[in-house]
Amino acid sequence: MILDLMTSVTVMTSLFRGVIAVTMSPHLKMHFDTILENTPAH
Repeated sequence: MILDLMTSVTVMTSLFRGVIAVTMSPHLKMHFDTILENTPAH
């Protein structure tokens, strides 16, 4: 029972992190694109 609880908590944490990663990805990409546009080397 406790093992099942720990497993579900781990799965929920992984899903939560996955959702955060997917949500933040476009913002990070836009941020990096602006940095690349602002660099003279580009």
